[in-house]
Amino acid sequence: MGVGAMRSTGGTNPGRVGVSGCSYLNDHHVENDATITQKVQSLRIDNPAGQIMIHAGDTGGGVVVHRDIDYHIDQPPTPGQTVTGGVLDLTSGCGDSCGIAYDVTVPASVAVTVVDHAGEVSVAVPNGAHAVDASSKAGARTVDVPYDPAASHHVKVSSDAGAVSVTSA
Repeated sequence: MGVGAMRSTGGTNPGRVGVSGCSYLNDHHVENDATITQKVQSLRIDNPAGQIMIHAGDTGGGVVVHRDIDYHIDQPPTPGQTVTGGVLDLTSGCGDSCGIAYDVTVPASVAVTVVDHAGEVSVAVPNGAHAVDASSKAGARTVDVPYDPAASHHVKVSSDAGAVSVTSA
């Protein structure tokens, strides 16, 4: 189960978190870094708004998470981060009060599930067959990789408002 790179763009401001029509998210900015050393077999991200980039890379067995957080509340939010049964769950911890841009590096064997509520999701996976589940409630859906439900590489992505594409790197 593995993944190459994934990028989800939430909004019209490249490189920064934002949702079109929601400029209030940029009132405050903070960055947050973490290295998860527990054994992770699967990554799940549930993000209300923001960009998501996921890379397969040499992490020494851990998962490296960088967050750029834009928020409009008095204190910076505390994003959720838990590992249970080999599953790393990353959540915003702020509902509609912030947007988070994630840049995550995972071992190549980690399965990935991403739900982005406001933004386009583009996934670039290593060559070969993949078990892909890609959906969008309001946007185009493109899957341009060999599909095999029994493949060892699993990618599940969805967007409530934005196009979804899965392509080979």
